[in-house]
Amino acid sequence: MQRYSQELLLRVRFYLESYGIEFLKTTVVAVILIFVASKIRRFLRHYGNRFKDARDTVFNIIGDIIYFITIFSVIMLYFDMFGVNIRTIIAGMGLTGFVLGMALKDTLSNLISGFIILFSKPFSIGQTISLDGKTGLVEEINLRYVVLNDEKQVFLIPTAKAFSSTITIIK
Repeated sequence: MQRYSQELLLRVRFYLESYGIEFLKTTVVAVILIFVASKIRRFLRHYGNRFKDARDTVFNIIGDIIYFITIFSVIMLYFDMFGVNIRTIIAGMGLTGFVLGMALKDTLSNLISGFIILFSKPFSIGQTISLDGKTGLVEEINLRYVVLNDEKQVFLIPTAKAFSSTITIIK
C-alpha cells in the first residue's frame, strides 16, 4: 500500500512538473469561457422571457447550444493539453452527427422550419388560416407543430409542411 502511494505521488509530481503551468493557463481560459457562456445563456433566457409565444423557447435553446459548445470546447482543450488526439474524437463525432442527422432528418426539418416560422411570422396565434387543406384558428406555434382548431377538430400540422405549403390568411 505504501509503495502504491509513493508511485502515485511520483506520478502526480511528474504531471505537475510537466503540465503544471499549461494546466493553470488552460484552467484560467476554461473558467473565463464558461463564465462568458453562462452570462450569454442567462441574457438570452432573460431576453426570451419577454415574449409570450414560442420565441422564448428559441432563445433558451440558442443559449443552451452556446453553453454546451463552450463546455465541449473546454473539454477538448484539456484533452489536447494531455496529448489526446482530438482530431480522432472530432472525426468520430462528425460521423456520429451525420448518422444521427440522417436518422432524424424529418425531426430536424421540423425544428429548423419551426425556427424560421417563429422568426419570420407569416401568421400568428389568433389568426384564421388555411394550411395544407385545413382551415382553422391558430392556437399554437411551436418548433414541431402548428396547431389549428376548427371548432370540431384540432389539427397538428408539422412545421416543415407549414413552411413548404401555401398559407392563406382568412380575414
